[in-house]
Amino acid sequence: MVVGRRLLSLSSRTSQTADVCVVGAGIMGLNVALQLKRRMGEASRVIVLERAAGLGCGSSGYSTGFVRAFYSLDETMRLALDGISAYKNWTTYLRAKDAKASFHRTDAIWMLGEEEAFNREMQHRLASFGVQSDVVDASQIAERLPLLSLDPFPLLDGDYNEIAQDLPPLSAVYEHGCGYLDPAACLSDLRDSCVREGVEVRMNAPAEQFLVEGGRAV
Repeated sequence: MVVGRRLLSLSSRTSQTADVCVVGAGIMGLNVALQLKRRMGEASRVIVLERAAGLGCGSSGYSTGFVRAFYSLDETMRLALDGISAYKNWTTYLRAKDAKASFHRTDAIWMLGEEEAFNREMQHRLASFGVQSDVVDASQIAERLPLLSLDPFPLLDGDYNEIAQDLPPLSAVYEHGCGYLDPAACLSDLRDSCVREGVEVRMNAPAEQFLVEGGRAV
């Protein structure tokens, strides 16, 4: 991303200036462009360059679209919760009543092979972020998810014979409020909101070179 009123060589025949140039029209690039445009005002010029012919040709298109709160790092959890809030209030976030994507709640179950004491700590950590969760045993999992097999993966020796395992009672964490959105619809909604608010989104426009002066991309 290039910030500042800089010269952008967008082709061999034309050159233009912009306040911000974002490279990549994925979920992050489009969202960054939209938020910067809103903060910098109507007079600003924000451009998004995407090398592909259409949306979703990179990691955003391959995403499952599943969002949840639990992560190993607190910073990531805060970021995830911000994202969940935006996705649950998608039309408000985009300021668009005609948005195609919508949040579908599924919840999530974390079967990490840990014992109950560890999962109680995990539950406490989720609660510190305002996330509801339950510590559940095998019978409670079977009640909530009757089609899920709870049989452990077999442990095999070098001759592919199964080895008996002395496993502790199954314990898991059931996280409330998780869900998913269609990533393709999210990208389309973001692109439409960008264009509506004055961001220029250019497809088939790869960034071929970054010019650096004084330690900054120009």
